[in-house]
Amino acid sequence: ASSSQRTKMEVGSVYCGGNARMVEACFGFGGEEAMYVGDHIYSDTNVAKSILQWRTCLVMRELEGEVRALALSQTRRRELGELLVRRDKLLAAKGLSLVRAARKKIGM
Repeated sequence: ASSSQRTKMEVGSVYCGGNARMVEACFGFGGEEAMYVGDHIYSDTNVAKSILQWRTCLVMRELEGEVRALALSQTRRRELGELLVRRDKLLAAKGLSLVRAARKKIGM
């Protein structure tokens, strides 16, 4: 029998092709008793969840780099915030110095 015609799971066998209903028939359960793990949010997990009512798990390798970048950007944003506060203090001090110098110049 070809892999798509199997009606029971056999240890050591490879299954290719087939469909979700075949998997449910081979295992003898489906719906919320089944979990599908996929890496494509629509064609894998959304269809398995919305049509078959399977539990789903989405593998998102693409986000690893984004999570690292977010962590780095949060650190950099904090450092930038600290630098901006320091700049504002320096500008305020410089502005106050300029006001004092101008007042002194005009005799106030």
